[in-house]
Amino acid sequence: MHEYPHPGKTLQELLMHTAGYSVEDIVKQTNLTTEEIRSVLNGESDVTMRVAEALAPLIGLQPLVIIGMQNDYDMQLISKS
Repeated sequence: MHEYPHPGKTLQELLMHTAGYSVEDIVKQTNLTTEEIRSVLNGESDVTMRVAEALAPLIGLQPLVIIGMQNDYDMQLISKS
């Protein structure tokens, strides 16, 4: 079975490494707080629809694609328990 990383780690790669955004840039371009962004990108919080809708335009994805990553990750955790 494929191991899915926490979607925040994937978003971190896409936002910060590929697109070149900093956390401060993301705060300025979204209605998210620094704490929310860091918590998601560090894999400490789930990606909610609100977060997905805010981040998706920055990396050219549809919010449902990001939510799908969270769902895949959640299903993986459930199958391990």
